[in-house]
Amino acid sequence: MAARKKKKLKSWQRRRRKRVKLFFSLLFTVLVIVIAVIFVKSLFPYESVDLSDYVTYTYSGYNTKGSVDATINEELTSTLMQKLIKEHEKALFNFTKCEQEDFNAFYNSLSVTVNAPEDLSNGSKYTYTVGYNKELAKKIKLNVKNSTKEVMVSGLVTATVISYDTLFEGISFSFDGVSPTITAEMSNNTVNPYLSDVEFIIEGEKEHYADGDVIRVKALFDEALCLEKHFVIDRDISECYKDFIVEGESHYVNSASELSSDIIDRAVSAANSAFTSKTANEYGVRVYFEAGIAPVYVNKKSTFEWVNYGPLSAYFKVANPDIAGKNSNNYNDLDIIYSGTLTQADGKSVNVEAVVRFKDIIINNDGTYTYDFSNPTISSCSHYDSRIKKNVITNYEKNWSVEKISLK
Repeated sequence: MAARKKKKLKSWQRRRRKRVKLFFSLLFTVLVIVIAVIFVKSLFPYESVDLSDYVTYTYSGYNTKGSVDATINEELTSTLMQKLIKEHEKALFNFTKCEQEDFNAFYNSLSVTVNAPEDLSNGSKYTYTVGYNKELAKKIKLNVKNSTKEVMVSGLVTATVISYDTLFEGISFSFDGVSPTITAEMSNNTVNPYLSDVEFIIEGEKEHYADGDVIRVKALFDEALCLEKHFVIDRDISECYKDFIVEGESHYVNSASELSSDIIDRAVSAANSAFTSKTANEYGVRVYFEAGIAPVYVNKKSTFEWVNYGPLSAYFKVANPDIAGKNSNNYNDLDIIYSGTLTQADGKSVNVEAVVRFKDIIINNDGTYTYDFSNPTISSCSHYDSRIKKNVITNYEKNWSVEKISLK
């Protein structure tokens, strides 16, 4: 069978065919160009950033004593990482396979190093640099075009100057008790807001104080607190202490010179009644035995009686500070020595010396005295003068000051 002859196209058909070929040729070319552009673009970083813009810096302290703290801005950096992740996800050509761990690792590699003077002032300059893992930056297609910035300081406040007098103006003391057993209570009525966190302590605090003692109060604070509160004291921290003088309202008499003649007369007058009290004859048996005389009893009761008694001498004794008020020791004693005679029912008598003791006489700031002469008793009694001397003077000379007092 003979082959068919190709049908000759008409002119308009040839023109249409040419247009179709041209269209597909152009379409193919465009596709190739688009693919090429996408391919080439995939070879370059997705983002180009200045890492110094991803830093937050804050100032602390005050002008001339400022400091700066610079940290990575977590919000901005997280946004950047999310943007990069999306770029990787939508990329048609991605020759570096990145996992979430890669982005996390880069994020964690970020750090800030500050190069600043020790004490910053408004107008001074410093720099900071962001450190990062360069290999990871390349892998996640991040171009770091800059990571260092110079900053001029501004906004530091001017410190408030606190004077030494202002520092301690809220500190006061109240005193109670008798010197040297005064107790001291410190009050802190500071209302200055800058000083609310300053602690005041008593150096070498004691349980008791004497008139004229010095109590040193020290203000405890450091430069960190000054920087935080924006204040400065007008002297060195080591010199921030103040001395307070203990001022009691009274003290135990510590010298015979502090005893007025009137108070001595009152003591003698009160002591006389000790020889007529129910306990006056308690020493009678011992005294009669000292004299070698047998006591006489009537109806099983002693018959001792004091006659011809009167003050012979007096001594004022003050205990040394290390024993005063301790182990039953008084702070001071006023001993009035009497001479007299003890008689009994058989008419036999014995010469006797006796001691009436008053203790802890107090003199007040107004010159008055506080004492208890209400119940005088005989504290020592003997036929022998030497025993009285021992009980009043000799036994006390080591740890007490002993002064003889003249009686009228």
